[in-house]
Amino acid sequence: MNLFGWNNKKKAEGAEPRQDGGDTAVCEMESFSEPFVSKNLTVFLLRGKDLEGVPECLTLEEALEQGVVVVEETGVVNTLRVKNTGKTRVFIQSGDILKGGKQDRAIREDLVLEPECDFVSIHVFCVERGRWRKRGLEDDSHFSHSGHLTTGKDLKMAYRYGAEQNAVWQEVSNFQAKAARSAGVSNEDVTSDASPTSLNLTLDNQKVSESTSEYLESLKDITTGKNDVVGFAFAINGKLSEVEVYPSSAFFRKMWPKLIASAAHEAFCESFHKTDDASTSVEGLKELMKEVEQSQGRELRSSAKSRTVVRETDQTVFFESLYGNPEEGELWMHRNYVSRQGESLSRQGT
Repeated sequence: MNLFGWNNKKKAEGAEPRQDGGDTAVCEMESFSEPFVSKNLTVFLLRGKDLEGVPECLTLEEALEQGVVVVEETGVVNTLRVKNTGKTRVFIQSGDILKGGKQDRAIREDLVLEPECDFVSIHVFCVERGRWRKRGLEDDSHFSHSGHLTTGKDLKMAYRYGAEQNAVWQEVSNFQAKAARSAGVSNEDVTSDASPTSLNLTLDNQKVSESTSEYLESLKDITTGKNDVVGFAFAINGKLSEVEVYPSSAFFRKMWPKLIASAAHEAFCESFHKTDDASTSVEGLKELMKEVEQSQGRELRSSAKSRTVVRETDQTVFFESLYGNPEEGELWMHRNYVSRQGESLSRQGT
């Protein structure tokens, strides 16, 4: 069953309503899996066919570990510069957290770095209020680690949709307060003396790690041996949070550890007011996704070859990241559906 009518490549569509639905569907979604449940977190895997011609890419975490990507401060809070010295493209995902520099940052938009490219500017948001100096033994001129994605759809909407720095700081503070409440401790117990406002250091915190370990132990291996999984949807307390889709199963598997960790952190933070209202079927989720795909869009460009089209309805915001030359056709590299209101979602695969 072709849920979305996605094409391998398409001409640039600007911000018009989607008209594509051509002869060759790529990521034909055969089905959602049965639900995988851990406490208040429910995960549905999305099965589908790989898109043809997906370029080989390192993740940002891999590229930093291999020393082939350089990310430097520019002296401006919301702008960094990055270059790829390696021979393989690098996919930088929206929400990747860069640890270090003068402040920890989160990437706003997806970006594909070409092999052996020169420095390009990237738009970021600070996820560590107040610091503008060296922290411990870290270099304050560049970044060398990216082990986490941001967590929580409210934070994502603050930097990716609203693009408001103060709102980002507020959502980081909200996350820390919720983490403390869910763990039954004070805020000081989930933050670091080195920088109490750092989201990354809270995600590294021992109490937070211990509190999310059960989610990860029960869910981290659910994709093992499944070569047709290209994405997943997850609900917290019975309410839809996000759907993440990638152009191939190999691409998705690279991203999976960060993705499920981010979902686990969000679920843990919302566990103190657990509910389980699940009145809408997964078919309702499919309809939400199809509806938002056909809505009017606006474009955010992150480089000459990377852009994001944002579409929205009252219930959902859809971010579609495209890569390539608009005149010759583009590949989509990442699709992210964010629920505005948390639609109820039943624990029933289709």
